[in-house]
Amino acid sequence: MSLSFPFLRPPPFPKANISLTDFVRPISRPEKILTDNDIQNLIEKLLQRRVGGNFWAAPLPKNPQKQSVLLIEDLTDEAFFLAIAKQGDLVILPDHQDYAELAESFKKQGCAVYSGLFDPWSLLDQATEIIASGKTALTIDIGLIARLGHIPLSFSPTARKFFSDIFTSPDVIILALVRQQLTSFQYNDIFTGQPISLDQAITQLSEWRSLIDSNRAIKAACGIAWWKKEAIRRFLWSGEKKRLPMPQKTETALSFLKQKQEAIALWPSREPKGLRKAIAQKEAQLYEVEDGFIRSVGLGSGLHPPLSIVVDKQGIYYDPNQPSDIETLFNETVFSQELLERAQKLIARIQSAHISKYMGTGADKALNFPKNKRIILVTGQVEDDRSVRLGGGAVKGNLDLLKRARENEADSYIIFKPHPDVEAGHRKGFVPQESAEKYADIIIRDYPITRLFDQVDAVHVWTSLAGFEALLRHREVICHGTPFYAGWGLTRDLGAIPARRKRKLDITELAAVTLILYPRYLDPVTGMPCSPEVLIERLIQSPKAKMTPVTWIRHFQGKICAAFRQVMINNPLSGKS
Repeated sequence: MSLSFPFLRPPPFPKANISLTDFVRPISRPEKILTDNDIQNLIEKLLQRRVGGNFWAAPLPKNPQKQSVLLIEDLTDEAFFLAIAKQGDLVILPDHQDYAELAESFKKQGCAVYSGLFDPWSLLDQATEIIASGKTALTIDIGLIARLGHIPLSFSPTARKFFSDIFTSPDVIILALVRQQLTSFQYNDIFTGQPISLDQAITQLSEWRSLIDSNRAIKAACGIAWWKKEAIRRFLWSGEKKRLPMPQKTETALSFLKQKQEAIALWPSREPKGLRKAIAQKEAQLYEVEDGFIRSVGLGSGLHPPLSIVVDKQGIYYDPNQPSDIETLFNETVFSQELLERAQKLIARIQSAHISKYMGTGADKALNFPKNKRIILVTGQVEDDRSVRLGGGAVKGNLDLLKRARENEADSYIIFKPHPDVEAGHRKGFVPQESAEKYADIIIRDYPITRLFDQVDAVHVWTSLAGFEALLRHREVICHGTPFYAGWGLTRDLGAIPARRKRKLDITELAAVTLILYPRYLDPVTGMPCSPEVLIERLIQSPKAKMTPVTWIRHFQGKICAAFRQVMINNPLSGKS
């Protein structure tokens, strides 16, 4: 018998622009002959990573007692299963009204009944034996998993002739079956279209599984702006068929929490009133969501959806007043050589391609700065940004930041670069030209910040991500607030540093956590979660922001706000000059 449907297949992330054949295709003859040892290693990896079949589906409800499992996909064998069913058995049925009456019959016999899709690997944790009917891909998946996990497997009368010659065979035949299933297909990297090995295919699937598993507890997401809801649903997908609810009110959000330790994801800048306290009272969890560090082409304030986010289960990276996942990673990660080498390559690619949080185009020509002075860059920020409010310390605003930088760098040549969201007219933090010129030698607006990094000696920041980007380019960084990268031995810190930050890191270790371990990334081409390497290459290939009717409206709205602001500044009656 030939099992022509692939056991290894990608999860159906919502709105993804791929098909099954983008990842796996049948082939008539494998390019490489796998030895028994190769196959055994792959089996061990499959058992460890638990990928194959519908692994993204919800796991079966946990049962402290292992039990017999009856998998019924064919009503022809209804009488057979009713005759062998006993109290405590788990009966798995399709989620279809044709099976509703049968489900009630099993419940009357004391069986637990589960309907619908499930993660077949969860059977390994609770099945003492599996008895199956049907001739579907699900039965084939479960048969393979059962044999790999050494769970006794048998079949109903109608399925016995179809399966028993395979699945009840000795282990040597099972090994041959696994070889046939795994080597009858060519696997491809969906991001490049290039062939990959079986081992690489399993690794890719396991990365998606880790992401999906980390989202299992999330039952709703709050504070998500309408223009980025679809992107956030992809990042937070937990294998469910239904769309993740995104309520705006605390009471509605709480209604989705049915058990302790379930979670609500929150974009903190739009936090519903009373949400944190209510979640704590229910002994549920709050996961904070924020833009990642290589966010997109185009500004978030310009309504360009993120291509990277972070999901923090303890706090959030920009709040130094409480622990966060990124702090834990900085403090506790054991950095393998493989991870460090990957981080080094990422840093080199970011440097050579001038990658920044908001990718954009700009001049390549170097600017003419004095040769006999220390050149300092001061980066402006959005003054009501949460990172500033939570970690800004004593600094009172962008003008105060400039003043403090001048006090520290009395004889230096100071460049002030306002924040792009402020320049676009969307956010608070504008500093009038003449006010900035009291402390800065030059104000530079329309010039890529990554190009400036190459031309300065040091960067003064409040809590800006620009400080991290400057560290990647081996520039001295002076922190006036408490950004996430301060306190690890790489910056000159003028703000308060939490005692929790105990470890000294080098830039490669800092980058490994900040760019690889902590954030999540989304490929703008396929719509699938991806690695930072994939996203960086996409941004290099398409460095201009894709404009939609919504982003054009937002763009012109910002222009109008900026123009109105300039009129008010120039108007003597406004009280400003």
